[in-house]
Amino acid sequence: MKKKNNLSLKWRMFMYFSVFVAVVIIGLWLCQVVFLDATYKNIKTREIKNAAHKISENFNEGYIEEIAISKDFCVLILDSGGNPAFSIKTSPKCTIHKLTPQGINYYVNMAIKNGGEFLEKSSVSKQDREYRFGNIIFSKPESIVYTKIVNVGNTFYVMLLDSAISPINATVSTLRSQLFWITAGLLIFAGILAFWISKTVASPIEEVTGKARLLAKGHYESDDDFDGGYKEINELVSTLNYAAAEIDKNEEYKRELIANVSHDLRTPLTMIIGYSEMMRDYPNQADMDSIQTIIDEAKRLNNLVNDTLDMAKYESGAVELNKEKFDITKEIKSIISRFSTFTDYNIVFNYDSHAEICADELQISQVIYNLLTNAINYTGEDKLVSVNQIIKGNTVRIEVTDTGEGIEEDKLPNIWQRYYKIDKTHKRSVVGSGLGLSIVKTILLRHGAKFGVKSKVGFGSTFWFELKTVKDKKKTLNTKE
Repeated sequence: MKKKNNLSLKWRMFMYFSVFVAVVIIGLWLCQVVFLDATYKNIKTREIKNAAHKISENFNEGYIEEIAISKDFCVLILDSGGNPAFSIKTSPKCTIHKLTPQGINYYVNMAIKNGGEFLEKSSVSKQDREYRFGNIIFSKPESIVYTKIVNVGNTFYVMLLDSAISPINATVSTLRSQLFWITAGLLIFAGILAFWISKTVASPIEEVTGKARLLAKGHYESDDDFDGGYKEINELVSTLNYAAAEIDKNEEYKRELIANVSHDLRTPLTMIIGYSEMMRDYPNQADMDSIQTIIDEAKRLNNLVNDTLDMAKYESGAVELNKEKFDITKEIKSIISRFSTFTDYNIVFNYDSHAEICADELQISQVIYNLLTNAINYTGEDKLVSVNQIIKGNTVRIEVTDTGEGIEEDKLPNIWQRYYKIDKTHKRSVVGSGLGLSIVKTILLRHGAKFGVKSKVGFGSTFWFELKTVKDKKKTLNTKE
C-alpha cells in the first residue's frame, strides 16, 4: 500500500526551493573551486594540441609566429638532422629552449613510441612550488611540452611546443573566499524567499481547500470577491464557485424532481384506486365515465414510466442512431393526423415543399411528437398550434408554435432540464411526464442539430430545430392541414 505523504504544500515548496538552492551552490563550488585547476589544465592541453595541428597543416614561418604570439606558446622546430628550422621564444622560462641534446632526444623517442606525438607536463619540486608575497601565497608556473613529428614533402620535422600553466592557487583562494560569503548570503536570502513564496502560494490554496470542504458539507454559497493573487488560483476559485452554483441548481432540480414525480405518480394512482374502489363498493353506480377515467390515468402513468425509461436509455447510450433517408414532411403530416384523431385542437401545418433528411426516423418522430404535446399542453384558449417547415439551402427548419402565456426570458435556458416546470403548481389540464423537452434536447444533440426556443410573455412560444436535407423535391402548392 502506498504511504500517504502528510507534508503541507507550504513546507513542501520550502523544501524543494531549499534543495534547488543547495544544488546550485554545490555546483558553483565544484566548478569554481574544486575542478577549476583540472579544467584549466585540460583547456590549455586542448589549445596546444590544436595549435600543433594547425601548424602542421600550414607550415609557414609567418603563420607559426602568429599562432605562437597569440596563444603565448614557445615553438621549436627541428629538421631530420636535429638542426633548428624555426624557433620562437615567448617566455623567459620556456622549457624547450633550455633542453640539452639528450633532452631533445628524449622527447623525440617518446613521440616515436607513441605514434608520432607526446605530451608531458613539467613538475616542480614541492619546496619550489610556492612562494609568498606578503600574506598572499603564489605558485610557481608549471608548463606543458607537446612533441609532434610531421612530414612536409619528403622531409620530416620534429615540432616542440611549450605552454606555461599560469598559477591559479591565488585565484582559487580568492574565489573560495568570495563564494563563502556569497553562499552565506544566498542561503539566508533563499530561505526568506522560499518561506515567502510558500506562504503566498500555499495560503490561498489552503483557503480554497477550506471552501471545498464547506462545499462537500452542503454549503453552496459562492465568494466572487475572493482574490488568490495568482491567475491559476483565481481560476480554481472561479471553477469552484461555478461548481457550487451548479450543485445548488441540481439540488433545486432534485427537490423539484421529487415533488413533481411524487405528484405525477401519486395523482393517477390515487384516481385509479379511488374509482376502482368505488366500482367495487357500488357496482350499480359504475358508468363509462368512471371506466374512462381509470383508463386515462393509467395512460398518464404509463407515459411517465415510458418517458423515464427512454431518458435513461438515451443518456446511457443504449439506443443507437439508425440513420436513413426519409421524408420529414410526410412524417410530420402523419403525426399531426394521429393527434387530430384523438384531440379537438386545431393543428396547422405550413410548408412549401417536401424535404428529405438522413436521420433516425423513430427518434426524430419522437422529437416532433414531444414538441406537439408540449404545445398542446400550453397553448391558449383558441386551441391553436402551428407547425412551420422552412427550407433554406440545404437546411430544413421545423417550428412548433403555441398561443399560450409564453415564458419569461430568464427561464428559457431551464426549460430543457428534466422535470422543470414554469408553473410550479400542478394543473390537471397539463399532462406529461416533465421529460419531453429533455428527451428532445438529448435526441437533437445526438444528431448534431441546432435547436432553440423563442418566447414572449403573453404571445406564446416557438420551439424549433434544424437538420440537413438530403435532396430537394419539386415544390408543391402551399398546403394547410
